Amino acid sequence: MTRLSTIALLQALGLAWAPIVARAQERVEPSYAFTKGEKRIYRIDEKVLASIPFPGMEEMKMTSDRRFRRLLEVLEVDGSGNATLASTTEAVKIDFTSPVGMQSYDSEQGGAPAEPGLAMHAATIGKAATLKVTRKGEVTHIDASGIAGAMREANPMLDAMGVDVEGLVGAEIRLLFPRVGSGPLARGDSFEHTTAVPFQSFGATSITFKHLLDSIEERDGSKLAVFTITGRGEHEGELAMMPGARVELARCDVSGKLVFDLGRGAIHTHAYKIDRALKVKIDQDGTAMEMEPKSTLDVRIARDP
Repeated sequence: MTRLSTIALLQALGLAWAPIVARAQERVEPSYAFTKGEKRIYRIDEKVLASIPFPGMEEMKMTSDRRFRRLLEVLEVDGSGNATLASTTEAVKIDFTSPVGMQSYDSEQGGAPAEPGLAMHAATIGKAATLKVTRKGEVTHIDASGIAGAMREANPMLDAMGVDVEGLVGAEIRLLFPRVGSGPLARGDSFEHTTAVPFQSFGATSITFKHLLDSIEERDGSKLAVFTITGRGEHEGELAMMPGARVELARCDVSGKLVFDLGRGAIHTHAYKIDRALKVKIDQDGTAMEMEPKSTLDVRIARDP
């Protein structure tokens, strides 16, 4: 092969690879394009297992399985493209097991549970919270007073125990809306944001979610940004309901996927799971006890209405 033909071949190869390199370096900037009346249904499943030791007695085991279905609906969109949404509790199913037996409630089966711990969730059916969200998915304000008020009325002990009901409800609602970064992203880029994730009676874990842009794809005429979701957490401090108790995070695993439709400015797929384990040390009246509650939280889009 002559020197000129070699140069020509290299040039041809360079031209052939140029579109591939260009695609690899492509940058996209996901942003929500909210539409009034747009709806999305999420399913939230949470399972908690706790074994409470008592000196001279067998461990007391408790399990809690809570399943919620929540509707997100865009109520209005302002001139900047930011939106006000409603988050409405559509259905609740709860199974709670303790040494005294099992308590269950399923809103789709009807009925009104007498036990306050179940009644407070039953009272949220049809109640809504409002939230303001930017085009980048940042939740700037939540009004959960309607849901919180219904829960307090059904379970007056919430106030007596000093439970921040609005804060807990607001934290759960924030989990439904993923952020999409603050600027252009190329394959391999990532962004992070931190939010509090409740752990039932054991406080909340501060979790930093990391979204890594895996790929930019074309599917059925749609251009999609595909993100892998991971995260890390912190959970330390004292529990107001357990004086003398100290809480540490033993494990926090976050895994999931977010697929964003760049053309529509909307979520295509969103699902993630948080597996946590705590170490709770209790020292009361000279008696030391330890317990390791575990939680699995699964959040996903169930379907479009």
